Parts: sequence; structure tokens; C-alpha cells
Amino acid sequence: MLHVVEVNTRGRRKSNKRRGNMVEGIKSIALNLFNQWGYRGTTVRDICNEIEITAPSLYYYFDSKELIFSNLLEDSSEMLIEHVKETMENCSEANAPEKMKALFNGLLEFNKKYPAHALFIVKNRCFEEKGLDDLVASYTEKYGKELTSIVSEFVKSSQKRRMPKTSVNDIILAFDGFTTGYMLQLHQGLINDTPEQAQKSWDLFWDGIK
Repeated sequence: MLHVVEVNTRGRRKSNKRRGNMVEGIKSIALNLFNQWGYRGTTVRDICNEIEITAPSLYYYFDSKELIFSNLLEDSSEMLIEHVKETMENCSEANAPEKMKALFNGLLEFNKKYPAHALFIVKNRCFEEKGLDDLVASYTEKYGKELTSIVSEFVKSSQKRRMPKTSVNDIILAFDGFTTGYMLQLHQGLINDTPEQAQKSWDLFWDGIK
């Protein structure tokens, strides 16, 4: 005779949800602390105190502080790429300057929508912390290549009208340097976060590479 064993899937779902909530909570707290104090200036105890759990509890979810940092690098990079793709999908502009301007505005939108993740990306690109150089470099290379590839195809698909004589790859490199510096200045409060400031900066950038 067969016996039917009932499985409490509801309890399992609740447990998985709690685990997911705790993982996201730890990452959210760590993200803000890393942005404020840096990786070296943030301890596991700092993270635990903010989220009100013990160190053994945190290590149940993450083996190390470096693993939290690595997860945040991956999360932030993937969020940025998805946002860029969405920007390109919604762009109806025809020529290269208009498409590049749309990408610039898209990055500004990302900065406003996900300020903590945007700051995390910029800080770790510009100010690599000792001991994390290889980790940051590996993510920068991996996602940098992906971004370069999709942006390159996006720009090349434009009408050639008003296209600078500079190669697309050189334009993208210049664009990356410009936007990274612009975001860093925004976060440091060195420039105003206004449409007028963005337009003025963009005009100077594009005029410089034409």
C-alpha cells in the first residue's frame, strides 16, 4: 500500500523568501557602508551592527566580506548593462551624435534611479583599493567588453550623417572617460545635477571629438 507524504511547500517558500530578504538586506547595508567608508574601512562587525545580526549569522549567507563585495560588483555591473540596453531599445534617434547623447542621458537616469550602485561603480573604477585590484579589474574587463560591444553595435547602426571621422572604438573610449568623470563630479558635488549643466558638458565633449 502506498503512503502519500505531504510536503510543506508553503513553509519552504517562506524560508527561501526570508533567506532572500536577508541576503538582499546584507548587500544593501554593505553597499552603503562601502560607499561611505570604503572596503578597508568597513568591517564585518559594522555590517552586522547595522542589520542587527551576529557575525556567525552573516557567515551563514556569505563566506566573507570579499564575497559580499564581489556580489555587489556583479549586481551593479549587470544593473548598469540592463539599463543601457533598455535605453538603446527605447531610443528612436537616427544618427551617432543623437544616439550618444541618448546614452549619456540614460546614464544620468541610472545615476538618479540607482545612486548607491552608480557611486559604487564609479568609486571602484577610479579608486581601486589595495588587495582588490585584481577582483575589480576582472569585473571591469568582463563587463567593459560587453558594454563596449553593445554600444559599438548601437552607434554603428546609426546613419553616418554627422558622424565624426574618429573611429567608433575611440569615440566609445572617450565617451567612457567623459561619463565616468562626470558621474564622479556629480557624486562629489563639484557640478550641479541640472539639465542645463548636462547639456553644456555634453556640447563641450562632443565638440571636442568632432
